[in-house]
Amino acid sequence: LKLEFEDGDTSEASIFMKTDDEVEIRNALANRLSNQSRSRYRIAQEEEFPDKKRTDIRFSHPAIAQAIPVELKIAHKWSYNELVERLENQLIAQYMRESSYGIFLLAHNGNKQYWQPSNTGQRLYFPNLLTQLNELANQLLEKYPHILGIRVVGIDFTIRGTT
Repeated sequence: LKLEFEDGDTSEASIFMKTDDEVEIRNALANRLSNQSRSRYRIAQEEEFPDKKRTDIRFSHPAIAQAIPVELKIAHKWSYNELVERLENQLIAQYMRESSYGIFLLAHNGNKQYWQPSNTGQRLYFPNLLTQLNELANQLLEKYPHILGIRVVGIDFTIRGTT
């Protein structure tokens, strides 16, 4: 899906660049994932947990005991420090209590050029932001021993999209 948006000849990235509505993007991505599943997995949106929290998207399959939560963030709406906090406190602490794997999905439409960690002040452009957050996710595996893997995935609509 990421490759289709960033490198596909028929990419709809320009459409996604025009919105920063998380619900619209979530619905479109979930629909695409569901349509491409070929019954290998099921996609659910906004499934409610006992504490009334709702994960954006979840992958599930009857043969796999634990669903895989996906937390979607529109990248320009969040600071670096807020993304770090949401990665740990939302994806991991809220949605991965019973899941061993999770995905932190960032959608980038070009409305923000860089993110700055408050402790370094360096500028992180989108690819570097993804690298930094993936490194942090790997470090968090030590803190949460029940978690086997977290992937920070970014879809950069600016690669194929035009404004």
